[in-house]
Amino acid sequence: MDYFRRFTFLLCAPAFDPDELEGERLRQIVAAVEKSGFEVVRARRVEDAELAIKTDAAIGCMI
Repeated sequence: MDYFRRFTFLLCAPAFDPDELEGERLRQIVAAVEKSGFEVVRARRVEDAELAIKTDAAIGCMI
């Protein structure tokens, strides 16, 4: 079992809209991380990211 793949990534950014350049780049990052076998949690606001950190012990990387 790959223990490091049990960790979740948290990506906090205000824009995930694929119609915008920033959103498309974030989509590409998420796709690359997921292709490596990791789960990605998205948060649009810092408050949402803080809540995710407090409630999900699997988060091992925050971007």
